[in-house]
Amino acid sequence: MKGLVEFSIVPIGTKETSVGKYVKSAYELIKESGLNFEFHSMGTVIEGDIEKILDIIIKINEKLKDEGVLRIVTSVKIDYRIDKISKISDKIKSVTGGLDERENT
Repeated sequence: MKGLVEFSIVPIGTKETSVGKYVKSAYELIKESGLNFEFHSMGTVIEGDIEKILDIIIKINEKLKDEGVLRIVTSVKIDYRIDKISKISDKIKSVTGGLDERENT
């Protein structure tokens, strides 16, 4: 079962307001997965096997717990297409006509 999964993880049970170190921990786990992903300011999109992606999200939650986070809010959206395999790049091209607007910023 392949598709796109967009998610955000918010560590709210911490002693400080900055959560950058926890975001970095999540980023490293995602990168290690070898799956294609797009990391942005409000979350992450990963393409591939949905079960594997959900396993990564669980691992991120577990890692943050191990790092001392006492409460974690995780939001997940799944784009599961039956007619074809969804790709991050295809979704962007369908809107921009093949131009990647992010390259101009």
